[in-house]
Amino acid sequence: LIMHRLIAFRSSFGKVFVIINTDFGGLEPYMVSLFIRMFRGETDNIFVSRTFRQEDLVGLLNELNLVEIPDEKILVLKHPYRFVPFDPGKYSEASRITGLLKRLVNNGWTIFLFNTVSRFGKIMPEGGTFHHHAVHVIVELKNIGKNLCKAVLRKHPFKPTGLSVLISIKQLYGRDTVTWVGQRRLSEWLSIKS
Repeated sequence: LIMHRLIAFRSSFGKVFVIINTDFGGLEPYMVSLFIRMFRGETDNIFVSRTFRQEDLVGLLNELNLVEIPDEKILVLKHPYRFVPFDPGKYSEASRITGLLKRLVNNGWTIFLFNTVSRFGKIMPEGGTFHHHAVHVIVELKNIGKNLCKAVLRKHPFKPTGLSVLISIKQLYGRDTVTWVGQRRLSEWLSIKS
């Protein structure tokens, strides 16, 4: 919900580049369009890419470094370390992605990452120590019930937690929740032959 709302909200100010780094799902176009109407955003300001391999993501991040935009440069990236090998010996490849993200930030990009916790059992974001120290703000979101979400400001996993707040799911929508019965995911639309 937060990612969809962010994409729609930022589209009212300028171009938003979205990279979904998952095999299936990850973006509900109907939900984004609902939020676009709420925030008076612009559908034409949203550019979406999906990657299926780590090399695809690396290529896109390199290309974004060459993009010249007069407006603020916004990147929304979901699961940046999804295709990094699970082998601990090859996990250093996550640093390559973090390095490209740092280069984008140094070139004037604002990046919003939607990440997961480490698959190696540590209480830190996926991407390892380099990623953890490269980000400015980490907010951990936990679903704590059918209608509640807990947001915790957590810059460092071994320090006491910062500000914590409970958010109702309805509050994230900005009005009563919408049921998406009978709707198709973007991936389903793309697979339909015309």
